[in-house]
Amino acid sequence: IPGNHTIFFFSQDNVGNQEENVSELASVIDALPPRTSLAAVAGLSVSSAILIVSDQASLALNVADDVASIGDGSGVGPFGIWIAVDTTAFSPYAGAFSLSGEGLHAVSYYSVDPAGNAETALNAEVGVDITPPQTQLQVYGSSSTDAQGALVVSSVAPLTLTAVDPVSNGVASGAGAIFYV
Repeated sequence: IPGNHTIFFFSQDNVGNQEENVSELASVIDALPPRTSLAAVAGLSVSSAILIVSDQASLALNVADDVASIGDGSGVGPFGIWIAVDTTAFSPYAGAFSLSGEGLHAVSYYSVDPAGNAETALNAEVGVDITPPQTQLQVYGSSSTDAQGALVVSSVAPLTLTAVDPVSNGVASGAGAIFYV
């Protein structure tokens, strides 16, 4: 039965002599595999249908181990965590990592606990976006350009700024904000 158990034990010989002291041992019978999740721990990221990060983002795997029911967190913890990125083979997870190269990356991972319970490998698609957005100025009303190439507009002409984050190598995180001074 999964869960925490205390086992009381003693021995007796063939003629009935029994130990005076009864010993106990706390044990955990862990029947569930660990649960591993992928998260951005530093740098900018956007959560959408896929995780989109900058090439400066740090990603990490987090593991929870359960004993009797999902979410009880009473397991003995992970024995090992394995990771594969893009076309690499699974290797031991060594800690936070980053992805380079704009585009979509495949991150696969799983954990095993000391009881031998192995999680089914999970697959995540992570996008790395290094292309900046493009901002455009729209002038409503008359405008002209002076001799130095500067835009000249009337003080009452309405202006609109719009930004678009272009899709590059299959990834765009979206325009987050427009700043002006």
